[in-house]
Amino acid sequence: PSSSPGSTTCLLCDFDQVTSLLCASGEPVTLNCSYDPSYPTLLWFRQDSKGILKFVLSESTVDPKYQDRFQVHHNLQKRVFSLMISEVRISDSATYYCCVNSGSSQNKLIFGTGTRLLVRPNVTNPQPRMYHLKKPRVNDLSVCLFTDFGNEEVNMMGINNIKRTPSMVAEKRLASKSLGIVAWNNNLDWKCQAKISNITYSFHALPCPAGSRLTWRLCPFGFADPYLNSINLAMIFLRVIFVKTVGFNLLMTLKLWSS
Repeated sequence: PSSSPGSTTCLLCDFDQVTSLLCASGEPVTLNCSYDPSYPTLLWFRQDSKGILKFVLSESTVDPKYQDRFQVHHNLQKRVFSLMISEVRISDSATYYCCVNSGSSQNKLIFGTGTRLLVRPNVTNPQPRMYHLKKPRVNDLSVCLFTDFGNEEVNMMGINNIKRTPSMVAEKRLASKSLGIVAWNNNLDWKCQAKISNITYSFHALPCPAGSRLTWRLCPFGFADPYLNSINLAMIFLRVIFVKTVGFNLLMTLKLWSS
């Protein structure tokens, strides 16, 4: 964190904070900050993915946006200043900094190293699906998509073992959120695998049917998705109607010209 003109000076100090914390939405979370010297004022700040640093709360003051689920607990004997979040939400994902006021005439704010909080969706009924995508007329790129799994740690593997960080996927048509991981390789013959809780999901890439004009082709293997199947059928139906319409118009035009 840095100071702006006219504000207090912000320094970085090595407090005892956990580097990162992973949890599921709806769980209670506690971020602890241990400090050595005694300071008159302690605070918590939040830095989002855009790098914007905002005040969250102190022992006496709390931002109105956080007053319902955020509170602090200060153990003076152990010198631990804790931020407690009840029913953590995905929007709470950020880096949280423990901060102290030095109490000097310069009014310095000394920040800890920060704890990165990552909140995942709480998937209660996971149904893992795996897809293989290829780009037409491109022979050096193969993409594997693994989605709809639970909150367990996932090891995404290709020719070499590759660990990927899951990303949240929002599905507006279902008004829900799920987790997804994407891995890619320049070899079309690679074996796409994902390992969850000692269970390995393994599929070999299958050749996609030729003649498609889609930007990316979804190869038919793994688990079937009824939504994707219905979309494919709808596209085929619309293409048939389009071809018949063009043919009918052409036939009527030729008939009018001949008459």
